[in-house]
Amino acid sequence: MDIKLIPIIVKAKNGDDRAFEILVHIYYQKVLNFFKGKLQDEDIALDLTQEVFVKVLLNVKKLKFAENFETWLFTIARNELNHYLRKKQKDKHIFQKILDKPPGEVSFSLEKSEVEELLKELPEKYQTALKLFYFEAKSIKEISLITKNPENTVKSWLYRGREILKSLLLGGNKND
Repeated sequence: MDIKLIPIIVKAKNGDDRAFEILVHIYYQKVLNFFKGKLQDEDIALDLTQEVFVKVLLNVKKLKFAENFETWLFTIARNELNHYLRKKQKDKHIFQKILDKPPGEVSFSLEKSEVEELLKELPEKYQTALKLFYFEAKSIKEISLITKNPENTVKSWLYRGREILKSLLLGGNKND
């Protein structure tokens, strides 16, 4: 780190907005390049870079030593990347659970946004049941109370919703 930046970092720690803007100007492209090197999606890299600088702004007063700013900044960036990757993996895992894929069956790899688009193809009752069960981690009993339907009806909606999703993924339509 350039030793000339230490007074600017100290000013930013003390709440100087102009000093913070200078730090963003100096480090923005470096952080963005870090994400671009790890991800193949520039939009996500831009979003994560913005998240990093929001966290820096909110926490810069907690930085103990100005000399450690760059290391601290990239630790935040690495943590954001790890959080994003864990969430992305969890979303894929949730979708695999929705499909209730037995071993040896066709495997699907979709992003959460793609799953949400597919769910829109389903009748409302199946969408609701699947979203509550898989995304909100509600039990069948809780879904029954929320929807004011018997538990067996909820079980049926989950089963039928998964079957329709499988059909859509395999090139069929929701009426198969």
